Amino acid sequence: MSCFAARLSKKKNLDYNTVDIKEGYDHQFDIQEIPETIGKFDVILAIHVLEHIDDDILAMREMKRILNPGGWAILQVPINRKKTKENPTDVSLRKGQKDHVRGYGPDYLDRLKSAGLDVDVVPFDSFISDSEATMYNTTKEDIYLCR
Repeated sequence: MSCFAARLSKKKNLDYNTVDIKEGYDHQFDIQEIPETIGKFDVILAIHVLEHIDDDILAMREMKRILNPGGWAILQVPINRKKTKENPTDVSLRKGQKDHVRGYGPDYLDRLKSAGLDVDVVPFDSFISDSEATMYNTTKEDIYLCR
């Protein structure tokens, strides 16, 4: 996320905040229990976060709760299974990361909706070409735009 931080923190018209459960960020808390003192936000970016969270639906609800009316969130996860599978002890879910607790499938959309979010899925190829994806070394993930 440092690529976002470097650019967004320089914007004079933004109040950009970072959050993690670890120290070294603007705010330190678990997104399954966002403190009441945290204000409402216009935008939330959580990219490859929810596969690390024990109760992803609770975290989705919490992010929905702190969104301003009219606000939006991009909640990206790696989708690499036919159906979402949860099991913190299953090493096949980890995909090189020791703390993945689930592997998501296309039913991720249903999980977002079950948390009360309205979701638009923006196809990857509608905003970036294959050559741009190669140039920027990005994965070809559809964008889950949540409101």
